[in-house]
This record gives sequence, C-alpha cells and structure tokens, in this order.
Amino acid sequence: MIINIRNWGAVGAATIDTDKPLIIMCGPNSTGKTYVSYLLYALFSKSAKDIVDGVVPDGKIQQIKETNKLNLEDSYLKS
Repeated sequence: MIINIRNWGAVGAATIDTDKPLIIMCGPNSTGKTYVSYLLYALFSKSAKDIVDGVVPDGKIQQIKETNKLNLEDSYLKS
C-alpha cells in the first residue's frame, strides 16, 4: 500500500510504500519521524480495524482497497 501524507503535524509531505520489506526514516529532529511511526503502527495494528469502523466512511475504505493507496491530509483527519 502506498501512503501519501500531506500537511499532517510536522510532516509537510511524505510517501511511504508499505509493500517494501524495510522502511527507513531519517531526518533532523522535530520533522515528524516518530509521528509517522505511530501512524503506521496504528494503521497496521490489530486494533486499527476497530478504529476505522464507524470513523472512516465506507466509500473511502472501498477507494483504499481499489487503488491500494491511502492519502492522509490534515483537513481529512479533522473531519
């Protein structure tokens, strides 16, 4: 799955390919590396399904399944 992040916390823009066997994040302090790590853990942990149910619209879930892409933007997360 490709995860695109835009204007989310300290992260201006990022693309993460979770199909890769290893993901390495590097950069200066306070640029959002830990924030993104927590996001990935939340998305792929067993409890993520419970969080998604009822919070993310069904149309959005279907779109993610069809395109294998997840786009996260600050405006989407606040709604």
